[in-house]
Amino acid sequence: MTNEERVQAIADYGFTDRQARFLVLVMLHAGLCIKRQYGAFADVPPGGEKCNAFFERLVRRGFAASS
Repeated sequence: MTNEERVQAIADYGFTDRQARFLVLVMLHAGLCIKRQYGAFADVPPGGEKCNAFFERLVRRGFAASS
């Protein structure tokens, strides 16, 4: 499976291309992440609205757990 196929598979769940690319990167390397990493990847503030909404959505849909 190519990286683009992985990204498309994640995007099919309703994530943006940028979110899907980040999730593929996380799943291939660590399997876990923090808001600061997404903020750096997406060039958005880690405590900002876009970042918080993304992580809240992951938790709400059962794709991630919060600690």
